[in-house]
Amino acid sequence: MAVDAPVLYNNAWVYLRDTMGSQSGGADKQKHNAELFYNLLRVLGYTQSAACGVLGNMQVESGLSPGALYGDTSSLPNNGEQLASLTNNAMLNWTTGVMGLIQWKGAGQDGYAHLPSFGNRYNLIWYDWELQLFRLEMEYIYDPTGWGGVNGVTYSFWFPISGPTTITWAQYKAWTGTPEDAAAYFQTYRERGGSDTVTRQTYARNWYNYFSSYAVTVEVSNILNACMAYLFRDSQYTYSQYDCIHFVNLVRARLGLPQMTNGTNSLWRNVGGNFLWWRGTLQDCLDQFGAVPEGAYLFKCYPEGTPGYDTIPEQYRGDGIGNFDHIGIYTNRGLGVMQSGGYDVTPPSGFNGVHDTRTRLDETPPWWTHVAFGNNISFPGVGPVQALPVWLYFQFNKRRMLKNVKRFRNSNGLW
Repeated sequence: MAVDAPVLYNNAWVYLRDTMGSQSGGADKQKHNAELFYNLLRVLGYTQSAACGVLGNMQVESGLSPGALYGDTSSLPNNGEQLASLTNNAMLNWTTGVMGLIQWKGAGQDGYAHLPSFGNRYNLIWYDWELQLFRLEMEYIYDPTGWGGVNGVTYSFWFPISGPTTITWAQYKAWTGTPEDAAAYFQTYRERGGSDTVTRQTYARNWYNYFSSYAVTVEVSNILNACMAYLFRDSQYTYSQYDCIHFVNLVRARLGLPQMTNGTNSLWRNVGGNFLWWRGTLQDCLDQFGAVPEGAYLFKCYPEGTPGYDTIPEQYRGDGIGNFDHIGIYTNRGLGVMQSGGYDVTPPSGFNGVHDTRTRLDETPPWWTHVAFGNNISFPGVGPVQALPVWLYFQFNKRRMLKNVKRFRNSNGLW
């Protein structure tokens, strides 16, 4: 049985061995993946050198394939050669190999340190590249306090094999030295193995040169907003610490976007700054665009005369617009919404802070009433939004596409 050829999953090329780069068209596939990973690493706070140091290590470890397996795969379904059979549960007890972009161990560590267990926790497959970079970020967040496993075991992921730690993970993220040094640091403190430092450094330098003329795209990626929500949820921040608009601003800050300084009613009414480039009811959005794009803001509005209207600020009372009392971010994962607070949370038994909501867009009648698209965020973004109908893509990119059509017709004498 032959190993599956590279396939696109969540817009990244996935290959089950670390030799994707040597396959036909493999270099282009690696470049495609590297751009995805680089964008998210930069959004997560890595400098160009630090991000390229990570990429250089990933290229050695996995060939930049989030599905790469290394080790004895004979105990896996279909000998680990068919991606469809390698579910999280099928990988849970694999003890004879490593997997993913930086070759996480199999079932040798407690709790969520095991990548498939981590995927189950968030209802994502282990070879999802964004899950793996989110996982890397979680390791950073909890270092040096350690990772709490299901049995209370703590495990730190950033330390040398021997000797003192001379650079912290936070210092690595902010590294402004050479990508070669960054690659060596990441190998020493996170990978902790291999004698191929020069190869990792060479790859890191190649990516550094490539991205030196590359503009990081600040678009909503497939799970980025959800990642940020989970980060804060796992830290158990309460609603009193981060209310709904504060949470949205936390996500915007991680995307490098300006902060929205007013409350939800002011935001909807565009008071104190024009942060929204489209607003309408949920049905308006479905009618006009065919879907709710990932990363859109969802609002709960209480019309005048209905329960929930009474909490509206006095300056807006009676203006006929309604009380826009709550905001969340649509993640396109199971129709879920990231939010802080919300009607489906009953403290202290539930999350009264940031959480993955149980208010879904397919409720009847729908709880969320309105949709808005924030300025500085372009649609369609990376991931499932690209699967929207062609006419919707045209709607979002009309001016650029018409310009390209005109350029093509002029260059080919079609006018």
